[in-house]
Amino acid sequence: MKTRQTSIRLSPVTDRQIETLTGRGYGSFSDVVRTGVDIVYREEMKMDTVMFEVQHTGSPDGESWQTFDVVGTLQSGDAIVREAIREMHERCGQCAWDDRFRIVPTQDTTIVYTHMCSGHIRQDGHNQWCEDMATAKVSHPWPAGQPRPEETIPEGWYSEGQCAACREKERAALAILTGGC
Repeated sequence: MKTRQTSIRLSPVTDRQIETLTGRGYGSFSDVVRTGVDIVYREEMKMDTVMFEVQHTGSPDGESWQTFDVVGTLQSGDAIVREAIREMHERCGQCAWDDRFRIVPTQDTTIVYTHMCSGHIRQDGHNQWCEDMATAKVSHPWPAGQPRPEETIPEGWYSEGQCAACREKERAALAILTGGC
């Protein structure tokens, strides 16, 4: 297999995540990146047979949805919606009426939301990344022709972006920072 060398930009968070994963025996930097790409690719391929319809309505009541475009991936649909809204704001201004958009699958599928814990506030008032690098996946059935299901809080988590363990650490730190108020 022919390989090629490339460079990528890492945020400080991603850099710490890769450092932690390599430290826990997940292989080299390249192994971690390849595994991450493989996971995303597999998730995408599960949805590869599903087409998505981008719909819009100019109606304030959300009725009379009309087809705006049909795409092969949810990410393509999201990109089309972002671009259409950007163009509308460019033409009409930020406060102008927005067409409302939604993306619906053309056949029943499942959507998987992946949540990553963003950590907690420490006693010194600074943020601390989640030591466990907690993640949770929540799957929702997504029936054909229906709008995207809302994200839900993973079981055992405090919120969509904070695991229960980090919430307890933050609660204790806030009690000290606020003097128990």
